[in-house]
Amino acid sequence: LTAPSSYLRFVDSLSDGCVDGNALFPVLENDFQSPVERAYPSVAYMGSYFDAAGALAHSMSGSGSTVYGIFDDRNAAHQAQCGLEAKGYRSFLCRPVWRPFDQI
Repeated sequence: LTAPSSYLRFVDSLSDGCVDGNALFPVLENDFQSPVERAYPSVAYMGSYFDAAGALAHSMSGSGSTVYGIFDDRNAAHQAQCGLEAKGYRSFLCRPVWRPFDQI
């Protein structure tokens, strides 16, 4: 765990209290995503939807119960959320919450 890696760069980026997207995006991965997308095309659709909506990144959480997009523009995120709801998907607009470890 001491060798340089994208995971360590991401963890190190948290020390100033902000998430560095450039460090985060390379570590967003889910080994289940490809097989789940093949079995459930709606999961694959979400990824292309988020790309078209201007997300900086998107991924699937866990075994696919949630697909999320990361935006740096709140208006674009809100439009994406409204578009998903109009298509019948449950959608939530969220923002990250950060508390330093020493305040938990």
